[in-house]
Amino acid sequence: LTSALAGPVEGDRAGIERGRSLYSGMSDQSRMELLEQEIATLHLALEQKGMNTKMTKDVFGRTFAVPVDDEHKATLLFPVMFNNTFPYIIPNVAQPHMRAFWAATFGFFSTFFSVFAPAALMPTLKKDKSDGGLDLTPQDIADSGALAVSFTIIMRILAGPLCDKFGARWTFFGLLWIGIPGIVLLAFAEGATELKAARAIIGLSLASFVTCQVWCSQMFAKSIVGTANATAGGWGNLGGGVTQLVMPLIYEGILQSQDQDVDKSWRLCMIVPAALHVISSLCVISGQDLPDGNYRELEKSGAKNKTSGCKTAMIGFSNINAWILFIGYAFCFGVELTMNNKGVLYFYKYYGVPQRMAGIYGSIFGLMNIFARSWGGILSDTMNAKYGMRGRIWAMWVIQALEGLMCIILGLISISKPSPTRMYKDQASLGPWTGGFSGGLTDVSWTKAKGAGDCSVLESFLAGNTVDWAGEGLAPYTCAPANDGDGMWGQFNSTLAPSGYPYTYGLGGPDGYPYTYTITAQKGAWVPPCGFDSIKTNYGNTKDYDEIGRASC
Repeated sequence: LTSALAGPVEGDRAGIERGRSLYSGMSDQSRMELLEQEIATLHLALEQKGMNTKMTKDVFGRTFAVPVDDEHKATLLFPVMFNNTFPYIIPNVAQPHMRAFWAATFGFFSTFFSVFAPAALMPTLKKDKSDGGLDLTPQDIADSGALAVSFTIIMRILAGPLCDKFGARWTFFGLLWIGIPGIVLLAFAEGATELKAARAIIGLSLASFVTCQVWCSQMFAKSIVGTANATAGGWGNLGGGVTQLVMPLIYEGILQSQDQDVDKSWRLCMIVPAALHVISSLCVISGQDLPDGNYRELEKSGAKNKTSGCKTAMIGFSNINAWILFIGYAFCFGVELTMNNKGVLYFYKYYGVPQRMAGIYGSIFGLMNIFARSWGGILSDTMNAKYGMRGRIWAMWVIQALEGLMCIILGLISISKPSPTRMYKDQASLGPWTGGFSGGLTDVSWTKAKGAGDCSVLESFLAGNTVDWAGEGLAPYTCAPANDGDGMWGQFNSTLAPSGYPYTYGLGGPDGYPYTYTITAQKGAWVPPCGFDSIKTNYGNTKDYDEIGRASC
């Protein structure tokens, strides 16, 4: 049959004869069987291109847009993910399968974006209120992140039964809207208490991971469900990387438009995650619960029985395999949440990069989801095809063991560097000190400069040496930085221009102002004198590095 059809199309008239000779001498039954095989092969070839050649319909007679199996679940993903027309990057949102896939992906993306938007702006939020921030302590920052994660976990446990009762679509819609009050509260926050409450409420919406996975599992066949779940979940997780990347840039853009009003600018940034929640919720509600229709219409028609979410949950809780996966995912997801919460501040404080660059570096982890999750799903489906469920489990174990190894390596990279947390010393009123020093230094070694001598006791701090502060013949400071490339630990405040061998500091700013530099980070690690938010350079004004640039240093 194929030869007979292909011959005229290709201009090969001899193909007709070849097709006829193929069937000559065969019985009618043999011809029919061969013809059925040819038709099945043709169907399969066209279905692999995303065509529903069998014109399969749902229980209400509506033809599916993509190939489906006997349960009406889609058997393909990547070939039907985008429209087949130029420019070939427009998402295919045909009902019900692809609409559910893209709505689930976008909805989960929005919640990840909003949950970690505060973390992306934390270098600004932690500033003193006089500088436009919320005057946060390191403990406040840690607590706000812990609350976001904790409320996410609680809501995820509840989201499963809710999906069984009301469907993934309506549960998804509710989770997106439950996070909006938290975003609004954050925009109007006046301190740490409001920040913690806001992040806890926003964290509830991150349970959308459950609805995302349930919805896709109901729409895609066993042969492709791993890839579909991984891609939707991965591109949803991408929101955690994108928010780290774009929120600092959005903040800087608004800051320029608001005449450097820090307080107003970061609050206006919250419009972005709120808008994402509203738009994605409309996309979700436009979808369909199941391949054959919505819960209500299927139950009304008798095509689906009403289920008890609690009974389903109890079955899951009684399964030892579910608990094993629970423990494994707790560690895996825990690493992800930690990286998204801590990444920006890690680069900002350990390496002294500006908030914009810290956001870019911190986003790398989340941006890997553009391919990493999909790759994991493909690996899982491949191992399942060869070795069954045991193959999926081994693939998961190997990948997670490698993740643990990478965590150890990450720790070893900075293990020789002083931790910003361990470097913390309480403030004390010890000044003014001789030579113009003032400020709360309780441990002189905490302000030790790079390459300086032992400054562990006050005697050595004031011991005679080569540096003369402001040329006043006062007790020289052995722990002063040696050159502009050196740095200081912790808090250091001087209103005088240090000078002496071998380098001279602070030649004076405009209008004869003496050079002033102040390290203000309470938990600052090593930073150069002309650093970033943890250091302010002052020529008679209060602008810091991010506002006036390195030229001021």
